[in-house]
Amino acid sequence: MEMLTKRQREILKFIEDYIRIHGVAPSIRDIATKFGIQVRAVSDHLKALERKGYIRKIPRKGRGISLVKSIRSVPLLGFIPAGELTFTEAFFGDYIPVDPSVFGTGEIFALKVKGDSMIDDHIVDGDIVFIKRQDTVENGEIAAVLVDGEVTLKRVYLRGEKVILEPSNSEMSPIVVNASEVKILGVYAGLLRR
Repeated sequence: MEMLTKRQREILKFIEDYIRIHGVAPSIRDIATKFGIQVRAVSDHLKALERKGYIRKIPRKGRGISLVKSIRSVPLLGFIPAGELTFTEAFFGDYIPVDPSVFGTGEIFALKVKGDSMIDDHIVDGDIVFIKRQDTVENGEIAAVLVDGEVTLKRVYLRGEKVILEPSNSEMSPIVVNASEVKILGVYAGLLRR
């Protein structure tokens, strides 16, 4: 997905929603009114969206905007180790073209798996995992967790003042830490294998 500015993403989402609700594309004036900007600015944004391959403008036709690519996507935030705790690299601006609503409600983000600690749960190196952002987890759920500034993907078990981060690989040992050292980033919601 080619990089869009924040305003281009907002306009594209508005166009998608408008078409879904009304069955036709919004007019340039509808877009200008929605965002409180000049018609000329809307035209410039639409030209950029067309150049980037998201829409096609139909000349001399009112409401002549057709969608080519969907904005419905999930941000890819970086790598998540499914192995040893290591630093997570960022991919800011990358998106996975998957409608986040397939994972239910709430904010969804994606991470690329590095390592093989979750292979018994069929999560392997190179998979893209989708994480539902939340700060709580039920015992035994797979979650993205932050420990001492490092991120990992493990099954989480709460045991009093301790948290056990359990790999799904019989050749690896669990990580046991104090509950105060762990921050839950979100719960595993699904994966994409390329």
